[in-house]
Amino acid sequence: MDFSKAVSKGQLHEQLHQWYKELGPIYKVNVVNRNMVVVTDPTSIESVIRRAMESGGRPPLVELVEVFNKEHHLPPSIATHNYEAWKRYRPLTNLLLQPQHIHPLIPRISLVAKEWTQKLKEMATVQPDHSYVLPQLRSCLNLFTLEAIVAVIQGKRLGLTTPGTHVSQEILDFTSNVENVVRFTSASMSTFPLFKYFKTPLYKQFEKVCLSAFEYCKKIRNQHSLQEIQDGTVHLADVYTALGVKNGLSEAELLSVDLGITFAAMDTTSAAITIALYELALSPSLQEELYQEICSVMAIDSSSWTELPSIDNFQLKKMHLLKNFVKDVMRKSPAIPLNSRVLFEDVEIQGYHIPKNTDIMLFNYGVNRDEKYFENPLQINPKRFDVEDNKMNEYTMLPFGLGERACPGKRIAMAEIHLLVAHVVYQFRLQTRAKDYELAGPGLVSPLISKENQIHFVTRR
Repeated sequence: MDFSKAVSKGQLHEQLHQWYKELGPIYKVNVVNRNMVVVTDPTSIESVIRRAMESGGRPPLVELVEVFNKEHHLPPSIATHNYEAWKRYRPLTNLLLQPQHIHPLIPRISLVAKEWTQKLKEMATVQPDHSYVLPQLRSCLNLFTLEAIVAVIQGKRLGLTTPGTHVSQEILDFTSNVENVVRFTSASMSTFPLFKYFKTPLYKQFEKVCLSAFEYCKKIRNQHSLQEIQDGTVHLADVYTALGVKNGLSEAELLSVDLGITFAAMDTTSAAITIALYELALSPSLQEELYQEICSVMAIDSSSWTELPSIDNFQLKKMHLLKNFVKDVMRKSPAIPLNSRVLFEDVEIQGYHIPKNTDIMLFNYGVNRDEKYFENPLQINPKRFDVEDNKMNEYTMLPFGLGERACPGKRIAMAEIHLLVAHVVYQFRLQTRAKDYELAGPGLVSPLISKENQIHFVTRR
């Protein structure tokens, strides 16, 4: 199983399908001298996650990150903390999952999304047919996700999506560095960890981009000259900083939380949005349905043009087709195709004995595309989630993981995806010459973009 090679060559669809068919419900592999078990059915996935909650399991340690943190005397990553250390952060991560803290911030994200659709025209290449093309679509989306997460967490504006504002090289370097952190981390997991013994070229590259990204995160947290948002809503950073101090967290540990949120929220969310935009470009009729829903909820005459105001939480809740569309996109093509856990006790699954401290990979990509669990799995059908008595096993879909160690930023990420898609659909019709898209990596996966399959943004005005 050479996962990294398949991803780098843009052969992810075919390779993952083949593995899923061959594996059966559970399969043991050895990757770079690391024992690993791949679990491929919802019942076993549920068993692993529940046992992890009972026994204090955690995601596997990323050795490259651990070596870097130790050398530079940094707190462990919030994502890979051992269970006892992670419990100190748990009140902060719980806060990010509470609707009462996120819902009032929806208009902030909506405003940033609306700005991005205007900024798009400045960043794009205008085509002979007057459509707009973003050759670096994912990188442009990173400007939205970074601006949105800083607005939500820090209550500050960087100005990355503001029309007419120059995006500095420092910002472009930071977004590139975050992408590279994910890429290098992924590469380190499929090679022998020589970096544990001496500084390999991979480690030196990782160290360089990490240190640069860390410095910029510190700057955002401490930069008082940035425009502060004055909308009467409490900034999340103020809330979790006070909570962290109360729980005995140091300034370095609080910065670690900021870093974890920024790193996790930016690139993963832009990858998911890129996939959603490709699915829209492939389905003009679905675009029109979404456009009509947005106009209806916002009380706008769809036959005439008017500016779309900021969307609030109550309005977003009514956009059922939009939310189900995004849900089905994340089912069919999750930006993170595998989840993982390490259990702290021996466990038996499907008759197999799995020793404690084994890396257990949860193969949600294969389950998401299995006809046993989803009818016509390769087709985007938002209405599959409309059925009120839908008895779908929640463990068939893990876009953010499940259980205690699930992604704490999933509410923020979903709001960003919903609102960016809503504003794009309201402003543009999306077109592509391609008949489908191919997922590629390394690290996070998103559509492999070429001149032949670029998305053309055609203004509705």
